[in-house]
Amino acid sequence: MKLTRIKIFTAILLLSSPLGLHAQLDSELRRHVIIAIDQYPTQDSGTNKLNATPATTVIPLLRQYLDSLLSDSDYVSVVHYGIGTQDPSFAKYATCTTPWEKFSAFRQRLNSGNWLRIAQNKGRNRGECFSMMTGAKLYSLLSLFGKNEGKQNNKTYLLMITDNQYNGGGDIDAEYVHFEGLDYYRNPNLSRSDFFKTCLAVSEKYNFNWLGRKIIIPHKRYPYQLVLFEVIPNDRPSLPSTVIYPANLGLHRVRGGYELNFDYSSALSSYKVKKLEIESIQEVQANLDAKKIVFQEDFTGETGHVNIFINNKNLHSKTLNVTMRGWLVNENNIYSGLVLSPYDNDNGNLTIKLELPLKDDAMILGLLPMPDELWWWFPTDQSKAVLPWDIIVVLLFVVLVIFVSYKTYIWLTRYVPNNGDLHIINV
Repeated sequence: MKLTRIKIFTAILLLSSPLGLHAQLDSELRRHVIIAIDQYPTQDSGTNKLNATPATTVIPLLRQYLDSLLSDSDYVSVVHYGIGTQDPSFAKYATCTTPWEKFSAFRQRLNSGNWLRIAQNKGRNRGECFSMMTGAKLYSLLSLFGKNEGKQNNKTYLLMITDNQYNGGGDIDAEYVHFEGLDYYRNPNLSRSDFFKTCLAVSEKYNFNWLGRKIIIPHKRYPYQLVLFEVIPNDRPSLPSTVIYPANLGLHRVRGGYELNFDYSSALSSYKVKKLEIESIQEVQANLDAKKIVFQEDFTGETGHVNIFINNKNLHSKTLNVTMRGWLVNENNIYSGLVLSPYDNDNGNLTIKLELPLKDDAMILGLLPMPDELWWWFPTDQSKAVLPWDIIVVLLFVVLVIFVSYKTYIWLTRYVPNNGDLHIINV
């Protein structure tokens, strides 16, 4: 996990070329970048100069970040954050103005010089207005809830455009006290308990991992900057803890080979199964460096049934190596659209590898192996398939015993006279 963080961090700092990733429920990951814009940076940071030259300040650095993270089919959202002392509620704190737009379309708008239109907040705060950095990341993420319209992603990033200045001297707790005391008519709709309750609810579910920053306008104390975070769920579920399935995957002998046959379902309310991928890859006997796919099948849905036939011709050992991967939808009331992918290095526990022993062929009367050529009945149940042969063999044995006994009885009880016992008498 640490190595992955370093790779991402290095790629961003070096402003690497696009990663060429696009969105599917397979080995490739879909990414979503939330651009959170501070509506009220301090003028000390030099942001008064920003509106005059946005094309030569924000856009190049923003493009470098986005190009290093996203491909055309990934998503971008734009959020504006800030609060006024007379706002009707904290619902006005973060406003999503661009929900889940394809990066290809967003890049065209950005290249067309529409940054001021993109960055402009359509809403207005009332009273004295401030950034309130304490809740910036948390409320920005929360503002995306329910706006994905079926779109989903595997990795989430928050890219803040801000001076990162906390009101009230930089103390997180003091910031709200400072905000609360700036208006003579304290607004009961903006209670401190509600604010921190929301912040706590988001922080319990997600962590914001700092990845890097780029300075837009230098300043000794409050540089205007781009700051990148990765948004990571606090809990990292494993496949066995979130999916109900039998330990041996329902492996049993059938005519012509083996079969995986089982039902699966979601075990948790917070994570639902989106897809299962089950595969078996074995070494090629002639070339141990080569691999061949025995089978690879996908199953979608929160619940489902798995049925996979494995031909005996594809098996060359006494065990079956199976890899099962799961995609999970993270369901909560904070951020919708996140699908945990087993191909994400941070979710390695969504992949399990099993070595399942292959049972021996059923034995007729426990003595004689039953080949597939004699598997005439019950093609999916060898214990039942061998039962008729047990009966037939027993019946044949009984017939044989009766026949031998009869022949023996005849042989023992027949009368065979000697030559001396035979006399010819003339009458």
